[in-house]
Parts: sequence; structure tokens; C-alpha cells
Amino acid sequence: MSESKFRVLIVGGSVTGLTLANMLERAGIDYLVLEGHHEIAPQIGASIGLFPSGLRVLDQLGCAKDLLDLVDMPLENMFMRNADGSVIFHQKDSVEIFEERHGYPIIFIDRQMLLQRLYKNLKSTKRVLSGQKVKSIETIENSVQVTTASGETFHGDILVGADGIYSTVRQEMHRIAQKESTNFFPEDEWSKVPCDYRCIFGISQPTKRMSLPGIHYVFNKHKSYLVITGPGGRVYWFLMDKLPETMYGDQIPKYTKDEELALAAKYASDPITTEITFGELYAGRTSSVLTPLHEYAFKKWFYKRAITIGDSAHKFEPITGQGGNSAIESAAAFVNNLTAALKKSKGPLTKKEIEAVMEKTQEQRFDRVSYLISLAHKRQQNDALETPIHEVVAKTLPVILPKELALEELSRVLVGAEHLHILPKPTGAHSRPWGDELPAAPFSSPWILGGLGFSAQAFLFWLSGKAMSNLTIPLDFMGGDFRKEYVHIKSVDGLLSVLVRAFGKVLWPSTPERAQLLYFMPVIFSTILDWMIDGYRAGSQGLPLAWPSVFGSIYQLSGIGRIAPLYNALNITFATLFRTLGVNTGRTIPPEVSKALLPSITLGYVIPSIFLVYPFQNKDTWQKYIALWQPFPVFVGVLTTGLSKFYASKRPALGEKLEPAERKKKDRKASLQTLRRLYAVGFGVTALCHVGSMISIWNTPGQSVSQVLGNLGSPFAEKVDETPGAGIPLFFRWDMALNCASAAVQGVHRIWELRSYGYITTANALKATLLAAAGTVVAGPAATQIGIMAWREEILVGLAR
Repeated sequence: MSESKFRVLIVGGSVTGLTLANMLERAGIDYLVLEGHHEIAPQIGASIGLFPSGLRVLDQLGCAKDLLDLVDMPLENMFMRNADGSVIFHQKDSVEIFEERHGYPIIFIDRQMLLQRLYKNLKSTKRVLSGQKVKSIETIENSVQVTTASGETFHGDILVGADGIYSTVRQEMHRIAQKESTNFFPEDEWSKVPCDYRCIFGISQPTKRMSLPGIHYVFNKHKSYLVITGPGGRVYWFLMDKLPETMYGDQIPKYTKDEELALAAKYASDPITTEITFGELYAGRTSSVLTPLHEYAFKKWFYKRAITIGDSAHKFEPITGQGGNSAIESAAAFVNNLTAALKKSKGPLTKKEIEAVMEKTQEQRFDRVSYLISLAHKRQQNDALETPIHEVVAKTLPVILPKELALEELSRVLVGAEHLHILPKPTGAHSRPWGDELPAAPFSSPWILGGLGFSAQAFLFWLSGKAMSNLTIPLDFMGGDFRKEYVHIKSVDGLLSVLVRAFGKVLWPSTPERAQLLYFMPVIFSTILDWMIDGYRAGSQGLPLAWPSVFGSIYQLSGIGRIAPLYNALNITFATLFRTLGVNTGRTIPPEVSKALLPSITLGYVIPSIFLVYPFQNKDTWQKYIALWQPFPVFVGVLTTGLSKFYASKRPALGEKLEPAERKKKDRKASLQTLRRLYAVGFGVTALCHVGSMISIWNTPGQSVSQVLGNLGSPFAEKVDETPGAGIPLFFRWDMALNCASAAVQGVHRIWELRSYGYITTANALKATLLAAAGTVVAGPAATQIGIMAWREEILVGLAR
């Protein structure tokens, strides 16, 4: 956009103000920054955390690299500590995970450092005026006028208040609205702004007594500490102290230096780690401030030609580090809307068009900042152990929650961030797509989809209890004696004997029961493949889903038709609660695992299954092979673990030394290629088995599809076996039918889960659902399940940039 006569006045040379100035300069829009201090970027003792969401916009502006270069001590460690400084939880690679997911790490630097680089990044620093504290504003017919403490006046088309929680611009907007007798603003909104905590924050000199660089969260009753190592080993720290009661508006005090010293002395003996106290940190300070912690999103951010952005519109508690990043986002949203309006307009923006820009900016940002403010409040309550529940949750959840899932909530927050539409998007590698890279808008809530999926699986589980009960076992094996010893362990031999006799009822040659079992074998194969792959995904680690062999062993005893709905219900529950699909996005399973799966399933399941159904003349030999088949889930699990470890041990010798990002990219490609072959083989074999079974049933006298695969009867009918084992064929038919139904529900849920994240469009989701239904008939349920897995894999991995 060429330089225009349109001018934006920015009140405050803050992070918001200078970021906005950079954006407007890139957009070719005239601006003027009025800063009250007599120097730009004063040192006020503050630090700032820059998250991938903020760094992405700063990268667009061309200053992210300079900021990242400041970091000589990456935040490799994150600690959560008890009040005595002892470690509750330690994680080493959280920043690396964020960089892999989003393309940028999390960094902490001096606020002054950011301001200096934003200032130097401007082509025309003459547009930033220091010593110009704004005293009043007036709206004239086609402009806004600002008067500063020096008596100077400045004019512009729009005024942006980037002047903090005690915003003069906001006060003046309210004054003008009241003078004009409008009810635009809520009455006395300032009196509703709450404050529950006060905070001493500061910067201290480097100290060797901080045993490990990183982030330290220290939990205390009604207070908490946040301590972070920064560039050069300097230490940023925050003491958040709960007030006796919530204060509002003018009740909230502005603290003196004496009050700061008194509060610091009160808590000087508090341990930060087992090696250093708060008093030692405070004694080494280079700067510090005691301030109240307001937290509020104002209901109205604008009036006529004036708008507030950043802390003047939405104020956070500092515990989550989202204040500065949200300010950058709000500035981007404002510039996006302003440039779009200027491009669309054929002349100067009218009052109505200007107000539309401001209203749209607030509409786009209000819900997001309100949510982030509530998250910060909840996190502060957690760290300050406000209630007995917080005490339990704060000290147990970090320990039991898998690290990938623990970081997922922040990842979900980050991907919804704004970017500048006027500048190219950064092209750095990242596995998790940003919201503006998605083909469709995500659903607002996962609960409806998750609730429907869970309810369907719960119904199938309940139905299995009705349909697969009161089973009796034959007293012989195919009309002859049964084997009583297999491994010479009485309890195991007894169990194997029961299972072998049960299978004897459905293995008679040339019977509908045998035909049904032969059809069932590929269905079990697809289930094994699905659960094994899902168990090795990053989002399953630390959850029961990572133990597919355990579930497999259980379903060998009670029926896969009973356990599949339970497993899939758990899968949907975790997917809904922890949003595990986000963790799996842009990634696949480790390459050594994908390489191990085909030989493991072949050796552990396929070959034993061939011996299971082979009609041995020697019934004793046949019973041995039937018994050998029973623990196949354990075989598959052990083989996969062993082979994957073997392949992993060979990787360093096979591959060249690569940077972590390149190694992960190469691993992803290798794993995907192997999985593609596995899915292709699995789909082809199971589809052929389906077609072959159908042809065999149609060509066998006395058999029909409904007789072999259907004929279920009522699941509620009383089951009374005339002879022991008479109900086993019906049990097997229900076993397969319920497993297929559960897999179908899971497949549909997975399709629409992709849609709920915005990873596919609604049209594609509908098309995939219809194809899945058709595929079940044409290629069979097993091939359809594998087909959905393969299609989903391509989408998830394809989202990586």
C-alpha cells in the first residue's frame, strides 16, 4: 500500500504502541507515537515472555531473529516446586516441543530489549516522540485532537490508546461519552475491574546458585513465585501475593517503594530452590517494582475515532505470560481491519467506516482475550494453592499428566492467534498448523461430537453385555477328547482348555460357523493394526491407549465385541478431554515402530491364525495350535517392542548427523512411507478376504450371507443352551458384529474429529463418511477401517509445514 495521508495517533511507546507503529509503517499508513517518558524503552524492571504466537507476528515485521539471537541460555528446563524449594516435577524439553509444533520457541527477555528492537526496526524513528504525556483528547468533525502536558496538540484520523491499565485514552473516551450523554459505555466500569493479587517483579544479576537454567514455578499457600533465567544468566522473577480480599477500581492501591521493601522482607526466607531464597534474589536485583495485578477485559474498547489496545483494553495476570503476546495480536487484528477498510474505501474513511473497523477488532479479539484472562486467573489460583482442591491438583496433575498432553492446552491457545494479512506468512517448519492455515474454521467445542461418539460406544458396550452373556463351554473338542495340559501351569492350562474347546465349535470344516470365523480373522487384523498404531502415537503416551496388548489380552477372554466399544469409548474420551489429535498433528509414529509392525503382526497374528484355521487331521495337534493362537496380542506387542528397539539401535549407525528439526522431518518421511506400504498391504489383503469370503459363501450350498454373518436374533432373548457350547456360534457372530459396529462408529468419529479441528472441510467430511459406508459393503469392514486409517494419516502428516 502506498503512503497515505491517513494518520493514526498512538498514545504510548509500549510494546503495543511500538509494535503497532511497525505494522502501520509496513502498511504505508502515517502514524505518530506519543510517549510520556523522556526516553524510549526505559528500564522499569520488567521482563516479557514471547510465545510462538507473538514471535510469528514479530517475524513478519522482521525483528524476530534479532530477539531470538539475544537468547544465549534456552529455557531447556521447567520446574514446579514445593514451598520448600523441592522439585515436584521437572521437564526438560517443553520449549523444544513448542518449537517443533509451532516453529518458534518460548523466550523471556527484558521488556526494554524488545522495545529497543521495535524502535530500531522503524524506518522513521522521528515519528516516535518522547516526553509527550497525553492530558486530553477531543474529537473534531473529521479528526481527533490530542493535547499533551507540554501544551502541544496533535491531529490524526484515529487515536489508539496503548497506554496501559491506567489509560488516559480510555478515561477520555468515557469522559467524552458522558459529556455527550450517551450510554455507550457500561456505567462506572472501572469500579468493576478486580484485583486479587499484588506482585513484586524484577530483574536480578546472574547467580551461580540457580542450579539449572529454565523456568521455576514455586507453589505456596496464597502466594507463588515465577523465576526465569534470561539472556546472560540474568534472573527474572515475580512474587505474586494474594490480597486479603478482592479489590476493585479505585480501591486498588498504587504501592510505594517502602511497601515493596516491607513485602520483600516479609518473604525473604522463602526458598525458590533448595539452594537459594527469595531474599537472595531480591538482594541481587538491578530493578524491581511492586504493583497490583488487575485482570479484566473491558466491555467497550472504542468510542468514535479512539480505540484502546493491549493492557488498556485487556489486562492479564503475568503468570501465563500472555499479556504482551495478546497485545501484539490485538495490534495485528486492528491493522488487518484498518488496511482492509482503506483498500475498500474510495476516499477518506467515514466515521461509520472507522467505527466499523474498531468494532470488528473488538469482536474478533474479545472472546479470545477473555478466555486467556480466565486461564491466567485459574493458573494463579492453582500456583497459590488457594483451596484444598488446588493443593491436590497443583502437586499431582503435573506428575500424572503426560508431558505432550500437559502442553496441549497452550498449543491450542497459540494456534488461534492473529497474523498480519498485509505481509507474507513466515515459512519456518512447524508440525501444527496455525488457524489461518486451515481449510475450514474449527468447531467451537469438542463436547457434542465427543458426547455422541462416547454415547454410541457406551451403547454398544451395554448391548454386548446383553448379547454375549451366559455362555457355556463344550465338554469335548469336536466330539472327541480335549487336551488338558499345555504349559503345565494348572490355572493357565485350565483357561486354555476352555478357549480351545470353545473354538472347536466354530472350526468344523464346511460349516457356516467356520465361514464366519474365516471372515472374522481379517476384521481382527484391522483392529490389531489400528490399536497398535494408535498406541504408539504421541497423544497416547501415558494413557491406557498406549497398552493395546493389555486390551487385546482382555478381549481374548471376554470377546473383542465387548472390549472394542470400551477401548474406543476411552479413546473418544481422551480425545475430547485432552484434545489428543492436536498432539498427533503433523506427526506420525516413530519410524522404527512403523518398520516393526508388519513383521510383528505377521509373526504374532497372521501365521498363528493360519494354523488356527488349518484343518489338522490330528485333533491333538490342532488343539495345540488353537492354544498357541490365544495369546497373540501379547506376541504382537512383545515383537513390536523388541523389533522397534532393535531398529532404533541401528539408526545412529545408519544415518548422518542432522539437526533435530531435520532429523524429525526425515523420520516423519521414513515412517510415513513404511505406513503407506503397511496400509496398502492391509487394505488389499483384507479387501480380497472380504470378496473371497462373499464368493465362497454364495457358492456354498446351504449357506447365505445372512446366515453366516447375520442371524443374530434378539440380544435380550434368554440364552439357554440345550447342550454345552450350543450358544458359542451366536457368541462369535455377536462378537464380530459389535466389533465392526464399534470400528464403524470410531471411523465416523475420526472423520468428523478432523472436521472439528478444521483439518478438512464439511464437504470432505460428508464425502468421507459416505465412502466409508460404501466401502464397508464393497471392500468389507476391515478394509474400510484400514482405509480410514490411511486417509487420516495422510491428512495429519500433510498438515506439517
